[in-house]
Amino acid sequence: TKSGTGNFILASPLNDEIHYDPPGSRPPSEWTLTVSTSGSGSVTKNPNQSTYTDGTWVQLTANPSLGWSFNHWGGDLFSYNNPDSILMDSNKAVTAYFTQDQYTLTVNIYGSGSVSKSPNYSTYTYGQSVTVTATPSFGWRFDHWSGALSGNINPTSIVMTSSTTVNAYFVQNIYNISLQPGWNMVS
Repeated sequence: TKSGTGNFILASPLNDEIHYDPPGSRPPSEWTLTVSTSGSGSVTKNPNQSTYTDGTWVQLTANPSLGWSFNHWGGDLFSYNNPDSILMDSNKAVTAYFTQDQYTLTVNIYGSGSVSKSPNYSTYTYGQSVTVTATPSFGWRFDHWSGALSGNINPTSIVMTSSTTVNAYFVQNIYNISLQPGWNMVS
């Protein structure tokens, strides 16, 4: 039964309890969706509105920055799907979690020598610079790079934008010995 500005609601048909619903106690018909990010990226909402009517589905799309990847949604939407949708039946808060991409730098050695990396990590992030230094073994010399590097500048640097391979080539030193007719001392 309606009376004045409030509503009377029958709570249970079995015990005839009647409750009064004062004005303003009903849920709003408009809900807000707060979206935040952790890491580097952005989120687009479709439809993109400041409030949503009750029962509206909103599609969320995570857009990672260069060198980052979408990981998962958190808050009122827990999911690994991208894009994903959320039902607006209350005020919602969703966080998009992004993780930095990790890249490997593989060094192959041809001949006899070693290559050091600075910094020497198992993985690198997008845009990180790595200096590689070729050190020949005794009786060998560094000749050139191939793979993600070229030329013979040593040491040199590489900027990581993907997992990559660098080849270092060493060649044996060759010594020319001039011999004269007769006896020669060679050691």
